This record gives sequence, C-alpha cells and structure tokens, in this order.
Amino acid sequence: MKRIDPNVLLAVSTLLSLAVLVMSATVFGPADPPWRYVATAAVVTVAFLALQPFVPRFMKMNKGPLIIPEAPGAAVWAAIYPGLIMLAAILPPLFPGVSFGLAVVIGGVILGSTIESAIMSIRRA
Repeated sequence: MKRIDPNVLLAVSTLLSLAVLVMSATVFGPADPPWRYVATAAVVTVAFLALQPFVPRFMKMNKGPLIIPEAPGAAVWAAIYPGLIMLAAILPPLFPGVSFGLAVVIGGVILGSTIESAIMSIRRA
C-alpha cells in the first residue's frame, strides 16, 4: 500500500479549515451576499498559485515542500497552518455582524502555500 504524502494531507486539512472559516464568516458575518467569502477565498488562492512561479526568480530564493523526510518535526510545525485558520473560524460567532474578509484572505494565502508545497512534493517523488 502506498502512503499518502504528508504535504497533500496538509493541503487537504487546510482546505477543510478554510471551508469552516468561510461558512462561519458567511453565517455570522454582515448581511452581504452569501457568495462573497467563497469568491474571496477562491480568487486569493488562485492568484497566489498563479503568481508563485515568478516570485522565486525575483526574490532569488530556493523553495521546497513544507514537510520533508529529513525533518520529521516539520509536520508538527506545519500543522499550525490549519490550526490558525480553525482558530479564526471561532471568531465570527463571538463577534457577529463583523466582517472577517481579512481572515479569509489570510486563509486563502495559507491554503495557496500548502497547495504549492503539495505540488512540489508530488513532483519530487
């Protein structure tokens, strides 16, 4: 049986965490169109992934997957990403009527980075 790559699992768990944040912000947020947060998360994630091929060239940096076999502790540190998004999903019920668009944008960027990490990891294998 082949194992699932930990970077793919990280991307899936981050996606699920962002979905919970979007649902929470939509239900408890201001009376805006219900598709607002869904569209924001999708656009930010796609824009992040579309711009990533150009960033390492301008910044002169080497990028790799977030979780690598040489550093097994990285998986524990990478679990902070979905954890932070889940913590942000707790805020809309505590503060109803407040817009959490910035939290959705930050979650979209984090999701984009974990998807990019999963893609890099799959290409290396």
